[in-house]
Formats: sequence, C-alpha cells, structure tokens
Amino acid sequence: MGFLSFVPYYHERIWGGRSFETLLKRELPKNERIGESWEIVDRAEAQSICKGDRFEGQTLRQIMGEHTSYLMGPSWEKEMPFPLLVKWLDCNERLSLQVHPPKEKSALLKSEPKTEYWYIAETTRPEAAIFVGMKKPLSQKMFLDSLQSNELEKQLNQYRTKPGNSILVPSGCIHAIDAGNLILEIQQNSDTTYRVYDWDRRDSQGRTRELHLKEALASIDFEIPPPFLISSDNKSQVIANCEHFKIQRIHLNQGGKIDFNAFEEPRIVSIVKGNLLSQKEHPLSYGDNILIPYAESEQLLALSYSILLVTTSFG
Repeated sequence: MGFLSFVPYYHERIWGGRSFETLLKRELPKNERIGESWEIVDRAEAQSICKGDRFEGQTLRQIMGEHTSYLMGPSWEKEMPFPLLVKWLDCNERLSLQVHPPKEKSALLKSEPKTEYWYIAETTRPEAAIFVGMKKPLSQKMFLDSLQSNELEKQLNQYRTKPGNSILVPSGCIHAIDAGNLILEIQQNSDTTYRVYDWDRRDSQGRTRELHLKEALASIDFEIPPPFLISSDNKSQVIANCEHFKIQRIHLNQGGKIDFNAFEEPRIVSIVKGNLLSQKEHPLSYGDNILIPYAESEQLLALSYSILLVTTSFG
C-alpha cells in the first residue's frame, strides 16, 4: 500500500458514549464510555500500531526512527516525534471548559502547547453546540467574578453545530464542546489540558474531576477574538492554515479520483464521509485516517460521494 493505517487507541471518558460503534461501525470494549479514539499518535504514553502492510505490528515511533526520510522527508531528524495527533471525539455529554497553553506560556508551565482543529462530522442532538472564545474581551477579574457567580457560560461565544462545520481553536483560547457532537480533531502533538470548570459534574462514585485554575489563568488569552466557524458546503477548499498544519477539504463525487505524488511531503487523509478504494484496491471508509509517507504516491477512487480532509505542511 502507498499509505500507513493504524489500530485505533481508545480512551474511556466520563463524557463519552458509544457513537464510534453506532456511527463509525467499530467494535468497542464492552460496557465502557469511549470518548476518544486516537487514530495517529506518537507519544511516550500512547503509540499508534501499524496494521496491514510491511510495517505490521510496528509502532509509529519505530517507523519514524528507522525509516525517517521515507516517512517524513530528508530534512526530518529521527529523534523528533510525529508532530500531530489525530483523534475522534464522541461528545455524548458536555466536555469541561478548558484551555491549552500557548507556546510562550507552556515553557513556564512545563507543559505542551496545543492548537487544534475540529471538524464536526455528525450531530446527534438538535441543540448540539460548541463554546469557543468569549463574546468580548474580559479582564481576569471579570472572568473570575463570572466563574464564581456561575455566570461564565453567558460570557462564552457559542456556535450551534451541524455536520460539515469546522473551526480552528488556537492555544490560549478557552473552549468546550457541548453534548451531541462527533468530531474529528487534528492537533499539535500535545496532551496538556487545563480545566477551568466541569459543570459540577460527578462520577459514579460522587467524585469531581481535578481543576487547574491557576495554570488556566496563566494560559488564557483574555483579548483573543473568537475564531470563525466555517460553514458546511460542497466546495473543495482550504479550511485551516496555521503554522502547525494546513487542512484542505476535498469533495469527490462517485467515480472521482484524487492523486498524491511521491517526494513532496507527508500527508494525512481523513475520510469524514463516504467510501473509497486505494490504487491497490484497499477499501477505505468513513472514519478512517491514513498517513501517506513522503516517499509514496497514492490514488484514491470514490466509490460513493465522499468528503476527505487532507492535512499537510506539518513535515
């Protein structure tokens, strides 16, 4: 194959559900609320395991270290981790109000920066929404006053969501995902999250989750304007372009093809609608995420109307 695919790495979350089973047709661990599926990851605590080709059973870290130029190109150093993390989110309940530290703050906090992109693949509730940024700039004191008086939600910028919407969430931007969203997230390779508020939620044992207010206050950009929600339409276009990655949304009618040339750059292809066939007749379906190495070419044929996200400019 001209691409790598990986075994999903599932995480149980208090806000998770079973949508990967019902919507993505995957087999999940029984009796668990699965909130995240890490599709492509290269971290000390979690490694993608390759399936279905000559690297069968190897971790992404092994492939990065032993076949660096093949995967990432001649300028990549083998000690450097894969720069992105791709995951699915099943938001069966509202996620915490949180923030990820910007680069300049993460060094002081001994953490990792994280800019992320959300693509809303499906909504399972009519009131599905996201909170991204604040309606207007607030001082830190005004923010804390609103938090302590349980009025902070009124200060948050809210978007109702529908399938095909997407948004870039920069580090330093406060955010939360409401219940009823199935989201593909493409992000910097980071797992630093500072929770501001968890909506007074308790687990089955009556326990609350840890909050990180001190770190969050040091990370929030109180002046940042809320990012724009990109609407769903039938246009193939660039939907994200930042210093960490570029994402293009591609629409293919049945019988349509897309070609990827070798020796240009590594690419991630995420199928957010439809079914496709690779040049070696390997089937790909809704929910799949593949990595096309720098040194490989590939052609994908749409077996039905399909939407792809092609992520580049990370290598």
